[in-house]
Amino acid sequence: MLFVGFIVSQPVIDIGTGLATRYVNSVVTPGAFIRTLLLFLIVPYIWNQLASRPVIRFLLVSAIGTIVLTALISFVSKDPFLFTQEAVFYMKVLYYIASLFFIIVYMRNNLASRIDVSEAIVIMGFFIGGSYFLALLTKTSFPSYPYGEIGFSGWFFSANELSVIVIVSFASVLLIAREEPRIFTFAVLFLLAGTGVLIGTKTAYIGIAVLLGVTLIEFVWTYKFKIFRQKQTLIYIVLALLFFSIFPFAPMTTNRVQHIEQANQQYGPHIEQLGMSEAAPMDNILSSRQEYVKKIAADFAHAPTLRKLFGLGYAGDYQQHPKMIEMDFFELFFSFGWMGTIVLLIPLVYVGRTMLTRSIRRPKNWVLLTALGLSLAIAAIAGHVLFAPSVMSYIVISVSLLEMRKKRVPRM
Repeated sequence: MLFVGFIVSQPVIDIGTGLATRYVNSVVTPGAFIRTLLLFLIVPYIWNQLASRPVIRFLLVSAIGTIVLTALISFVSKDPFLFTQEAVFYMKVLYYIASLFFIIVYMRNNLASRIDVSEAIVIMGFFIGGSYFLALLTKTSFPSYPYGEIGFSGWFFSANELSVIVIVSFASVLLIAREEPRIFTFAVLFLLAGTGVLIGTKTAYIGIAVLLGVTLIEFVWTYKFKIFRQKQTLIYIVLALLFFSIFPFAPMTTNRVQHIEQANQQYGPHIEQLGMSEAAPMDNILSSRQEYVKKIAADFAHAPTLRKLFGLGYAGDYQQHPKMIEMDFFELFFSFGWMGTIVLLIPLVYVGRTMLTRSIRRPKNWVLLTALGLSLAIAAIAGHVLFAPSVMSYIVISVSLLEMRKKRVPRM
């Protein structure tokens, strides 16, 4: 029941965090306080559950030790050293590690019945979509972008994080609707799809579009010529038609047109001469993050060997205003170096391998596996996934739905 409560509470925590950040001048948000408290509770629990698995325990100790070592090296090496920002960053990385090892524990010992988890996830999805449209109707929604672009993040603080949250939640509810088709579940699907359209980010719209495509492919694969005998088929087709027909009017499309018009106005007929025709697509995808990569890469190249092995810590060698790259795997490498990156990626690789080998042969798992794959792609390109505790919480919840073969998790 504790895990069920954890599922239902996530959107409440995130909405509280968004409102507190916007309207209350507080250093500690509800999300930061509750998830930090959760860390202190969950790490000892994971440690006890891994009593019979010494190799996994060793990986857990190595990961935590790497985080602590990098923090100490940064404390000694950096001047200035912004303690609060550094501490928050390392807590986020620790939450990432705790989430992965919690998944390992969950794959071996289910902590709640599948029925309870499914019902809790549908309620969670309703809170996300319902609160989003309530914010729009009451005109209290936050803008997704600070300058000009169109989009709304509801009462959630970050549109980027909300985009990934909607993707994994939508995939989870799709899987539940596949197993237990109910009117309320389909209503939540439409709410989440509408949220994905109105956020205004490429991430949310393209992610939902891919998941709808995978769902239809899975239906054809499973039912073949009997697909139209399934009552769910018509609902998915209607949802897909509505979703794709909105594309010309979606905030994401409007934002893209604005970017092109601004580029034309700024550079006019000289775009080709400036070489922007080739650079613009990548700039649009990365949102100029490559400039921050170049800066921190220069810091890394001039760092001593110890810092190359265990990283530069939070945001590299900043002077006044630290700036994150917002590309999680680059962030991981430059923050924790060669050795640290290997140690912190091993749990992710192990969890990914286990999920794939045990669940990919079940076609109804494809949509959820696709959502998790999209999350990794978003982590690589746009960030706000691995080191965003709110997003990692939803990923843990979605993984709990994967129906795996009745086989013990590979021992290490």
